[in-house]
Amino acid sequence: MKIKVPVVIVLILFYIVLSHVSFAQTEKIHLQNVNQEKLEIKALIDSLYAGFRVEGDLVPDFQKIRTYFSPEAKMGSVVDGDLRLSSPDDYLTGMEKMVKEDPPKLLKELELSGKTQVFGHLAQHISSYGVYFNTTDSFAEKGVIAYQLVKLDGKWKVLSMIWDKETETRPIPDFGSN
Repeated sequence: MKIKVPVVIVLILFYIVLSHVSFAQTEKIHLQNVNQEKLEIKALIDSLYAGFRVEGDLVPDFQKIRTYFSPEAKMGSVVDGDLRLSSPDDYLTGMEKMVKEDPPKLLKELELSGKTQVFGHLAQHISSYGVYFNTTDSFAEKGVIAYQLVKLDGKWKVLSMIWDKETETRPIPDFGSN
């Protein structure tokens, strides 16, 4: 006995298979785009950390650092439970003054671990950091920075960054990597 499969069922099965293949290809392209965005953001974050370095004749290029921020950006920290906000320009002007008047022998900040999430033109990056100050024997400070980023004119810019220091009762977490 021969089984006859109606043409409609064959077409439906063909459509389901074709849709699945198309969705898988679209998802693959999306993941490639997100991964590229994460690489661009990681490069920006690494440049920001490296930009603050003071060592020997090497001093921060404050004008270049300013280009990493959107015009409306804010920087902040939590000190003794109080939020302290400033514009990147105000923060960097204060740091420029410190580097000129009383330059440290060494200032090196680096990311210990971080994780990025991206959606369209928006992203967030959370980062644990360590700071060497005048010696690389041990970190003078460790903490966490939360970044909000926006893609403007094809480039990722920091819209906000806020940080808090590690304490004896609050160690920094390991955020892993992307």
